[in-house]
Amino acid sequence: GALAFLPDGTTAIMGTLSAVTDAIDRNVTAKSTVLPPDVSAQVTALSSKNDAWFLSTVPVSEFFAGKVADPNLGSALSGNLLQAVLQASGGMKFSSSGVQINGQALARSQKDAEALRDVVKFLAGLVQLNKDQDPHAQQIASLLDTMQVTAQDSTMQLSLSIPEAIMEQLFMPAANHHS
Repeated sequence: GALAFLPDGTTAIMGTLSAVTDAIDRNVTAKSTVLPPDVSAQVTALSSKNDAWFLSTVPVSEFFAGKVADPNLGSALSGNLLQAVLQASGGMKFSSSGVQINGQALARSQKDAEALRDVVKFLAGLVQLNKDQDPHAQQIASLLDTMQVTAQDSTMQLSLSIPEAIMEQLFMPAANHHS
């Protein structure tokens, strides 16, 4: 995979190396990049609500194809459930109180969106069950208590608030030793 930042200073492209180089070539040769109206509307909405965000307009399974070394995890990520995710988007909003994370996945059907919601809840439940065995799992389990996962029509939505103190504990463990 590859990641590139375009000269406009506001756009990053991520995907296979050939897809990224093709996108760079199109951007360099074009006087302006014109996105389809629906994608442009999604970009505008995401960027107005989030400090960092992403949008994938292709099935999520295409992104993970061949990128995970563990064969069991790789086959799980390319399985039927992720093939059902046609588009995904999400973002993070930073504030003095912490981080708000939101995401959504557009699935093929309501049944697929509900199955995806159930898998996310199941994985959160596994973390909850193992929280007594690992201090990091305890922190993550407390966060998962605030996570909301819903499915409506063919869209699964996820929302999670992470307080600043927990962000510091999770991502700056060295700082905890010096306090």
